[in-house]
Amino acid sequence: MIRLKSTKVYRGGVSASELRRESTISRARVDKGSKSLEFEFNIASKGGGTTQILLEIGQEDFKSILNEIASLLPQNVGLFSECALIANKCNMDLLKKTEGEQEKLVLRTQELLKDLNHVDEFIPGGYHFAPPGKDSAGEKIRTKMENVEEVLRDLR
Repeated sequence: MIRLKSTKVYRGGVSASELRRESTISRARVDKGSKSLEFEFNIASKGGGTTQILLEIGQEDFKSILNEIASLLPQNVGLFSECALIANKCNMDLLKKTEGEQEKLVLRTQELLKDLNHVDEFIPGGYHFAPPGKDSAGEKIRTKMENVEEVLRDLR
């Protein structure tokens, strides 16, 4: 979690005439699972303990919040640019990783196709000379092998 250094938490109630600043520990984190931004606050409770508060902002609200910040605090344009560069770098790294995995898949597919060229030697060839329908086992094996080869060729 990120420790928030300039975040303040205020507390008030129905019977309070104003909000009062709390001394609190504030943290934030991005939850990739729920695609949300979470803020955690600890405030003193009436009975002397501590109350923990968690604010979860869903991904659908990010655009509205960021648009509001950009509109009302345009001096932060550098921060937005910096964030865009970070996001683009992450996306490029992910793309490179995906391309590397795709390359490995193509090489493996080519190896499998090469290996399959020799499998024909082990399939009984008698069905070529047998009357139609008399060597169905050989025909089934050959058909399955041809289907596998076709799928592998499509993966290249």
